Amino acid sequence: MLSIDDFEVLLEQAEVLERGSASQIELLQQAVSVADLQNNTYGGYETRDALIEAAEYGGRSELLFPAFAWILGQMDRGNLPKYVNRSVLWKYKWAINRMCGFPSISAVQIEAATQDFATRLEQIGENPRVLHFLRWKYQYYRGDTTQAIKEMNLWQKFPRSHLADCPACEAHFHAEFLIWLDQPEEALRVAQPILAGRLQCSEIPQITYAAMIRPLLKLQRFDEAKAMYSKGYRLIKKNFELVHFIGYHLEFLVFSKNLSSAIRLFEKHLPWALVQNDLSIRFDFYLSLLPLWKSLLDKSQMFIKLQLPNGIPLEPQSKGYVVDELQKYFISELEKIAALFDARNGTTAFADRIYRSEPWLEAVPHIPLRQTNSKNEVL
Repeated sequence: MLSIDDFEVLLEQAEVLERGSASQIELLQQAVSVADLQNNTYGGYETRDALIEAAEYGGRSELLFPAFAWILGQMDRGNLPKYVNRSVLWKYKWAINRMCGFPSISAVQIEAATQDFATRLEQIGENPRVLHFLRWKYQYYRGDTTQAIKEMNLWQKFPRSHLADCPACEAHFHAEFLIWLDQPEEALRVAQPILAGRLQCSEIPQITYAAMIRPLLKLQRFDEAKAMYSKGYRLIKKNFELVHFIGYHLEFLVFSKNLSSAIRLFEKHLPWALVQNDLSIRFDFYLSLLPLWKSLLDKSQMFIKLQLPNGIPLEPQSKGYVVDELQKYFISELEKIAALFDARNGTTAFADRIYRSEPWLEAVPHIPLRQTNSKNEVL
């Protein structure tokens, strides 16, 4: 029979590996199995808690749901020490957020989980700031402006609490929401503490640099937009789980008339998007490709030389891939994903994003970039 310490050895081995890497996730899955074979409930909690974090940061959020459901069940049966309760509720936020990216999870299920979370907050005397933040984000994903603003206003009424997202995360999402409301100047004002280095966390300012590119371009603050790209891309270019934010940098290269660099980014990061199980992440990256195809066609570039990964059912011709076929393929994929989300959400928000018109982008001039390195990566 396996030693009771074996899962602890696996945990220790996993700790030294890159967070969210495939090898770390595989070791943690083994550790979960060992703990369960030994009927070690606390070991099952420890290993699953570590697996949830690795899955969250490794783009494998589908692994989060069964692991978290097991932990929540054990907590409700009184099989875990009470001191882990707040940690479990913190991971509950992750689970609810990630549910939004899987259209197979119904709106009824998301609301039931959110209401259960609300009940648990009330039981421990926690104010509902974090609850309204969760609901604000969900209504934003649904595309329901009225309900999103309502939840934002409720969120602002309550002081910070132990389970609230960090100030950097709150400020980043607030700024993204203001961009969605077409308030670029206000978005930059809210993001300023992040951009000035006063607020930060594990993913911020990296993702904020990416998100602020569009409002800066819209306000014709081109040098600042270039700075967001120059600082931001190098910080996330190796982060598999942030491929949708890499899409913002790809868009910048297209809008700033640096199409060769945009094509290199597309080739490098498309394989990451293809294997994303969170379809909202895949959707966002695919959406960032549409300006690329349009720009190429506007320049009468009908073919493009590319190295595409397996999974793209297109064949190149002697001159390369047909740009029009690439455009049609990715629009078709976007429409399929949008149909799933919009059916679940009861809105047309995802479909609307595919065909949004942004004529202001035509005013963006060519913005020269610095030299590339030996791997043809823009520095």
